Amino acid sequence: MPEVLASFPVHHNLPFGLEGQIDQRNLGGRRGRDLEQNRGKQHGTSFGLVRRMASSGGCMQAIRVWLSAVVALFLVVSMFHVPLIQMWKRQKASAVPVSTAPAAEPEPEPVVSVTEADTASEATAVEEPEAPDASSNARMVKIGMYPNMHFSLGRFVAQTGERLTVEFENDDPQAQPHNLVFTKPGRRMKVFTDMMRMGPKAVGSGYIPTKSRSVLKEGEDIVAIALLNPGETGSVTFNAPEKAGAYPFACIYPGHQVSMYGVMHVVEDPAAAEIPAEDADPGIPPGWNDAKNAANGEGAESASSSVSLEADTVVRMFMPDSGPASIAVATPEGVHYCWDAGTMQLRYAWTGDFLDSSNHFAGNGDALARVLGHIVWRNDTAPIEQGDRAFLGYRLEQGRPVFRWKMNGDVVEERIRPVAGALLEQRRTMAGGVEAVNLIEADPTLPRWYWSMDDTVRPTGHKPERLPAAGLAGRALPFQEKGWKCGATAAEAGTIDLWCREPRGTPVLSFDHRDADRIQAVVLGENSLGVRGGRSDSATSSREQDRRDGWTRVTVRWDANGTTVEAGGWSYASGAQPKGGIVIGGDDKVAFGGWIDEVRVWDRRLSDEELDA
Repeated sequence: MPEVLASFPVHHNLPFGLEGQIDQRNLGGRRGRDLEQNRGKQHGTSFGLVRRMASSGGCMQAIRVWLSAVVALFLVVSMFHVPLIQMWKRQKASAVPVSTAPAAEPEPEPVVSVTEADTASEATAVEEPEAPDASSNARMVKIGMYPNMHFSLGRFVAQTGERLTVEFENDDPQAQPHNLVFTKPGRRMKVFTDMMRMGPKAVGSGYIPTKSRSVLKEGEDIVAIALLNPGETGSVTFNAPEKAGAYPFACIYPGHQVSMYGVMHVVEDPAAAEIPAEDADPGIPPGWNDAKNAANGEGAESASSSVSLEADTVVRMFMPDSGPASIAVATPEGVHYCWDAGTMQLRYAWTGDFLDSSNHFAGNGDALARVLGHIVWRNDTAPIEQGDRAFLGYRLEQGRPVFRWKMNGDVVEERIRPVAGALLEQRRTMAGGVEAVNLIEADPTLPRWYWSMDDTVRPTGHKPERLPAAGLAGRALPFQEKGWKCGATAAEAGTIDLWCREPRGTPVLSFDHRDADRIQAVVLGENSLGVRGGRSDSATSSREQDRRDGWTRVTVRWDANGTTVEAGGWSYASGAQPKGGIVIGGDDKVAFGGWIDEVRVWDRRLSDEELDA
């Protein structure tokens, strides 16, 4: 502390008005010495002024406030003057910043009139010379947009340390805003998570988490292009990392990260680089080739109509109840399956027709394909964290895929084949020739239709009004604007079982028909249950529902003898049955308004024991 501050005796935690009484004695003891040293000058110094103020006991409160302010200012300056100077020096070094505005087109040379000549020469005299263009010696990489929410460039190769300028033109036919962010290897979804954690602050940063440790940086500057409106162009110039690897780039605007990404392969020698084949590159999103074909006017053929009768048909597509890196395979034997390249797991298998991908190509490219057949087996094992696993792609062996990945440094190959006497044979070959064989059999107890509500889009391809939230199991979807036709239909007998929360006296499910003699809708409130249609409407008494962690279970069962509805311990019975398509989360006029999770539909009436099994 400076000497001028150290000479003040300050007493804390004293009653107001006593400070002057106590300090009078101390100050009076010094007065004689000060008078001899500064006789005639005391009142001309700040110390003498303070001493005169101290002579009145009520002024010491102001002295304490003044001292606190001076000390605080001293500490702030001592702590932050060095970082502020360093930050100023970095700005003067003219490092390449994040592009925050569209790239400006070159303007024509201005014509200076005779009357403006003097003014112009004065302005020129004080102008600093322009810095050399940092991108003049950089290789240009141009990225645009394909239909269905895909970048026009799925990947590119760069040499370590190579100077690059990436230019992104937002020519999206859907007229959506987009940004472009480069990330560290394997950190694409972590960057998206960091952005979501910013909450409302993400809007101000163009949905870029500038403080995320997973974003690729050059020095202190992140390698990214800020949010661009449709028709705008932005660019960023940087040096490729010195460490070789697969560096993703992505649009992390909420909802776009599902399909808008690609990869920059940084290699030491581009001529001798070993990178996966394009159709097996995990850095390229599913459906990118179809979007490319659509952009080139070749169209996108339906995944169901393109099934081969001679070899397996392999389709990279967004699949329900699976990760974004899913691979759907149709076999000539009529047994199809979904394999998750993100977790290296077989997720489920079905029989009958293959896929309907029309939602994917009609929407923004982030809609799910719809399974047309009957799912007869599901993997109940929780998805495995990728950890030390790395997908290496797949190769074809006699017309069937062989999935390859690394686990603990060893290469694993997996073959999935239809087999007589069972559904599928799953065979894994590991290091040293060790094989593990698993026979998969159909499970007759599985529902005819099932939606876990864990996906970020609805099974029909429509986006939810909000992102999924925590559900009873996994996640749940909100239904605040309208219900959706899930594709299931009410058979002669059947069972619908689902969980919901925050009911508001609106239909939790309904049936797509207008026959008043048949069950039309199940209406649920906080303490009420109603059934619309079936010759009469009815509601239970307003006693409290039975809930599990705030969730209410709703079960509808019917056959030729009639329909029973149960919700939270309540029950209703009718001699009528439902018919038509099943609508979840509302009807054709109003939405449910709450959350729904774990929807299962059977084409037979289940007993209590079967339902709880």
